Amino acid sequence: MTIAGQTFLVFDAERAEGVPGPAGVLIGRSRHALAMALREGALWVGHLRRPDSHSLKLPALRLLGAEANDQPIIEGPEPCRYREENGVGRIPLPQRRDVVGRLRYLAQGDHEAKAPTLPVLVLRGDADRWSNGIHLGIIEGADSAADETWCSINAMNDLVREIIETDDRLVIAAVLGNAGAGGVFLSLAADEVWMRGGVILNPHYKDMGNLYGSEYWTYLLPARVGEDRARRVTQARLPMGVDEALELGLATRRLPGNVESADWELLRAAAELAASPDLARRIAAKRARRAGDEAEKPLAAYREEELRRMRRNFYGFDPSYHVARYNFIRKTPKSRTPVTLAVHRANADHSDR
Repeated sequence: MTIAGQTFLVFDAERAEGVPGPAGVLIGRSRHALAMALREGALWVGHLRRPDSHSLKLPALRLLGAEANDQPIIEGPEPCRYREENGVGRIPLPQRRDVVGRLRYLAQGDHEAKAPTLPVLVLRGDADRWSNGIHLGIIEGADSAADETWCSINAMNDLVREIIETDDRLVIAAVLGNAGAGGVFLSLAADEVWMRGGVILNPHYKDMGNLYGSEYWTYLLPARVGEDRARRVTQARLPMGVDEALELGLATRRLPGNVESADWELLRAAAELAASPDLARRIAAKRARRAGDEAEKPLAAYREEELRRMRRNFYGFDPSYHVARYNFIRKTPKSRTPVTLAVHRANADHSDR
């Protein structure tokens, strides 16, 4: 597509309603998305990439720069609007890769969602992807990758803390799509994790340059699965299906594999939970447990400890994270299959010692 005289590959596009204009002209912006008029109607464009092989896929507003920033702000796609349905509150997670601005928007929350109304809140992820955590493309394209990563991980932490501290209702993470790294631990901030059949998790950071990780994982993971299983999850570096997630405690309910069926079961089971006579007791127990955990060790302490380790990953002498991110974004193939996957080679190497 040609936009502002330049050729781009277009991603995350959806119809724009009620925003007419001359065909081929930018007509507005909303957060990082741009609206462009076509011969018939208009289109919101979320991400763009130049057609050359080593270009980065970036938010449209960021890639087009000054010309895009001059566009008027208009009402655009609403990524996180709170809804109430069948006695259950629902907030959709951002449907694309998480961007710092969207994370902060969700962390701040909708005033309606924060109002003490319905006792069950569902965070519904998209069927293509629940979350992979921070946006590595934006980080790679930033003037300072370290600063951008620091900003992104803190935005992610803000969102996770917001969910953990929601103590007046039960929160359900509806994981309908795959999740990796910080996205997995984002789901664990909820009280229950309901996972669609066929979903794949990658609940570790280490393949990204041996990152330590944040998102309060040192609080959430052991509390959910125990210390021994937490070590197994973070050290294995292997993908995980729903069966293993349920066995370990990373998921609490299986939803059907078909997306429509999963949505139907999600609404049915959430409404059943909201009508449960035991719900008030469960919410009170949750509040007491969180208060006890905070008294034993504040959330701020977990965050500080994690970020101290992460700062070394971002700003320290070891460039492994920056090299791994560069190779990942540009799809540079590894020189050999990692030992975590080539188990036969790991055993052979061990026997030679």
